[in-house]
Amino acid sequence: MGIFDIQILFQTILYFCAFITGFVISIPIGVNRIDFKGQCILYSEAELTNISRYIKRASIDTNCSFPIYLSVFVCIFYGLAVGIYNGFALYKSTKDPTIGSQMWVMPFTLVNSLVTVVMLVSSCMISIGFSTFCDSVKARGDSCNKFENTKWTNREDNTEFDSGPYFKYLTVAQTASWTSFLIWVCQVALGILRLVRNRRLRSQNMSFSDKDTKPIATVEPAD
Repeated sequence: MGIFDIQILFQTILYFCAFITGFVISIPIGVNRIDFKGQCILYSEAELTNISRYIKRASIDTNCSFPIYLSVFVCIFYGLAVGIYNGFALYKSTKDPTIGSQMWVMPFTLVNSLVTVVMLVSSCMISIGFSTFCDSVKARGDSCNKFENTKWTNREDNTEFDSGPYFKYLTVAQTASWTSFLIWVCQVALGILRLVRNRRLRSQNMSFSDKDTKPIATVEPAD
């Protein structure tokens, strides 16, 4: 078996890492919303009293839905599909070292660039929304995680529910989101590197093919 193409190996690993981060982002945010009876606490404001705890100003569902759907369709589905494609190319590279120059590069680089920008937006949404909620909790001098796994009140029907470890969930989701953003930045950089390498390789091949390699005709001796 030949040697792997190192760049394809790195990209394959990164795609599967992005695939994993998709779960680590979407699941905690989704579970957190379930714990809060369908309420998205990103950008929400909590009202804390000695008697009850509840969401004073609810957030729109999009603030939670956008990071969840982005993680599922981009990180999980797209990351897995392109990771498998790169994994197959990695296997082929052991038999054909030039497989990297034969792969689609520009389309994936463009898509990954778009994904990177959108992932940056999503990460900012999670971080700022998380900070907004924590600021309302800390307004009375308490730490943001003080009221984890405690009874909160749903103002719509005045029923109580357990808040669950909301601080841990959102901390994990926030960390995974920024990690995913850095992964996509690396993918874009590797894609650009591949484009440069392929262009240089084509230029070298063209320069070799243009060289005059024909032997000079020998002159027949005069009679």
